[in-house]
Amino acid sequence: MALNFPDTPSDGTIFQSWIWNAATGAWLPLGSSVQPADATPLMDGTAAIGSSTDYAREDHRHPTDTSRAPNAFTPVGNIAATTVAGALAELDSEKLPVAATAVTSGNLDAVVLRGDYWTNASVTNTPTADYYYVQVFVQSSGYVLQLATTVLVTPPQSYFRTQVGGVWGAWLRVASTAYVDNLLTGMPHSIKTLPYTCVLADAGKMMQANATGTFTIPANASVAYPLGTTLTFCCFGVTSISIAITTDTLYFASSGGLLAGTRTLANCGVATAIKTAAASWVISGSGLT
Repeated sequence: MALNFPDTPSDGTIFQSWIWNAATGAWLPLGSSVQPADATPLMDGTAAIGSSTDYAREDHRHPTDTSRAPNAFTPVGNIAATTVAGALAELDSEKLPVAATAVTSGNLDAVVLRGDYWTNASVTNTPTADYYYVQVFVQSSGYVLQLATTVLVTPPQSYFRTQVGGVWGAWLRVASTAYVDNLLTGMPHSIKTLPYTCVLADAGKMMQANATGTFTIPANASVAYPLGTTLTFCCFGVTSISIAITTDTLYFASSGGLLAGTRTLANCGVATAIKTAAASWVISGSGLT
């Protein structure tokens, strides 16, 4: 009996046990008509079962889905990976304890990548010439926070400073309860071997000389003490000592500001220098000439 096939079938039309194959332009027995696809693979869209009876070749390739994040990744900050998967792996590894990065020379100003570091006394622009644990936090380029805690000093001393617009501010000490109590009940005291150049950590303290020599107040360009900083000097058991300054100006209060420069402090004398401007100090005290 003759079969009355449809006159205008579309590709994949099934009639009884036959299927129309547009590629060959013929009705083929159902089950023998599977042909390779002649269209590129779909990328994405609404989920559907589909109706095509064509198969995909083994070397077929789907187009790139530009609506999704690319696999390529541009290294940024401490992340060195160049793929998304690699970057995620690096970020995940940061959850695990890792050793701090050693900084044993150079300038701490240059340490502006987020991370944990340790420095030795050779590194410049630390709060004092000492060993430090340093943590760096980055908001964006030129906006950085550094936290530094002494390694060998007991009890530990912590400092912080910020970089704003690429410019570093002065180190500020984080005051512990013991430190505040000491400030309220008395002046911190230390014995210094002369010659000695004052450092940021000497602010608000009394320094006593153990021999004749010179105390030097560093220039603002070297140590940016905040305005109002005090440095107190004591000469005890020594004939006399000198108090000098580098490129800034040290005014002698007793002269009404007419005299400036190096001063002499006699035995049993105590003098205090107060920072009154970026490059100016005023000093006064007993036994000071």
